[in-house]
Amino acid sequence: MRGNSIPVRLVVLAAVAAVMGGMVSGCGGGGGGPSGSVEGRVIDKETGLGISGAVVRIGNKSDRTDIDGQYRVGGVSLGLQPVFVTPPAGFIVPDPDPSDPQIGDVNVAQGTNFLLDIIAVVQQEEPPPPT
Repeated sequence: MRGNSIPVRLVVLAAVAAVMGGMVSGCGGGGGGPSGSVEGRVIDKETGLGISGAVVRIGNKSDRTDIDGQYRVGGVSLGLQPVFVTPPAGFIVPDPDPSDPQIGDVNVAQGTNFLLDIIAVVQQEEPPPPT
């Protein structure tokens, strides 16, 4: 509920990535061929708290963030994979190209775990133009 006296804050998501070497996540299973995994958190930069309910999609695999903002997408095909984030209600994703909702790419390697933290940047809702 939005009250008249409460400022509305929207959050813009931006991606920050770091590769964690030496972390083994397995190499797939179930006959799907070799794969890797991507995991991390969707975090509010201002508070440092995780954002629950965001959907992170890597290639054709996805996961929803838990109450701490953590996600893990396993069984991801090897090689360069697109990254998409669908935030929960009340959040927005910066979209310089509305025809392309992709926020970046990750290069997934067999037997490794790619760490991708998605940082939320607080943005104040712009006031309506004067009449």
